Amino acid sequence: MLSERELAELKKGLLDMVVLYLLDGEDKYSYQLRQEMINRSQNRFVVTSAALYTVLYRLEREGCLSSRADHGITRDRIYYHLEPPGKAILQELIAAYNTIHSGIRSIAGDVIQEE
Repeated sequence: MLSERELAELKKGLLDMVVLYLLDGEDKYSYQLRQEMINRSQNRFVVTSAALYTVLYRLEREGCLSSRADHGITRDRIYYHLEPPGKAILQELIAAYNTIHSGIRSIAGDVIQEE
């Protein structure tokens, strides 16, 4: 059985793609992103807030995302926006993922489940 660390490493490799995908078309704040990951994956892709913030900050530094503060009545929220370089990276990540997924299916297709 995979350890928590091994599972975290596997998710870590996909987190950039998931974050960029969820921001494609709509700005979101970190809690929204995390909840959407949990809900849309039916609790199969859960990451810590710390892991999410690490990715958000790095993608912003790299110019893939921008952020803006929304000063609400009860709390401030930082909304993240997908920038054109991030959109290009997303397309590259999706293409790479599809290639890898196809290769794995060719190797172990008899045990890989498709939904």
